[in-house]
Amino acid sequence: MDKSEAIPIHMGEGDMSFLRSYFPVAVSLTSIKYLGIHLSIDPGLMYDVNYAPLLSRIKRDLENWDKYAISWMGRIYCVKMTVLPRLLYFFQALPIAISPEDLHRLQRAIDKFIWRGKRHRISRATLYRPKDAGGLGLPCLLSYYYAAQLAQIVGWHTPPGRHRWVELERALMFPDDPSLWIWLSKTHRTLLRTACPAIVNSIRIWDKLAAKCDLSSFPSPLSPIIRNKAF
Repeated sequence: MDKSEAIPIHMGEGDMSFLRSYFPVAVSLTSIKYLGIHLSIDPGLMYDVNYAPLLSRIKRDLENWDKYAISWMGRIYCVKMTVLPRLLYFFQALPIAISPEDLHRLQRAIDKFIWRGKRHRISRATLYRPKDAGGLGLPCLLSYYYAAQLAQIVGWHTPPGRHRWVELERALMFPDDPSLWIWLSKTHRTLLRTACPAIVNSIRIWDKLAAKCDLSSFPSPLSPIIRNKAF
């Protein structure tokens, strides 16, 4: 118990005093850290308490590594083996919107590190390609972020009881089901009945990429019949 930490949400001082008197748990009024992720009492601050420090640390690391005699290919591997895993963990653990401007700034910092501040000799698009397509597999951070968020949508389609977080998000959208709702055309969708940031962000990215990346046809063969105004 003395290693545990709690964060009060919608609790009065009386309730907090009662819990403190019975349980020797440290209480934080701002955020708690869980598996490397800071969970803030205000969901609107999740980005600031997680991504802002992470991006600053990565930029600082790139500046420090630039002082060493690392080969051009070695610098690309530094990004793939040390920068990408840290970002990917946050992409997968935090289903919240990330600022594309912040990712673009970090991508430019990576470019500067790879080319040691000199003029680019190869376009970024070429470096992004896999090796068998003539590239070097340099991570495109925005694409990795989109892929990690779309993986949440795959989770929505798992059988009942497989993931607790899926059951929670389904309950937050009741009587609609996110695994059915996204396959409806926008004109036939019912009003979104949740403000859950995770659900809203996943739907936002799905709507942005479904047609652009040819992830689905409209109408889709997966379009539901229940609650579908087209039927």
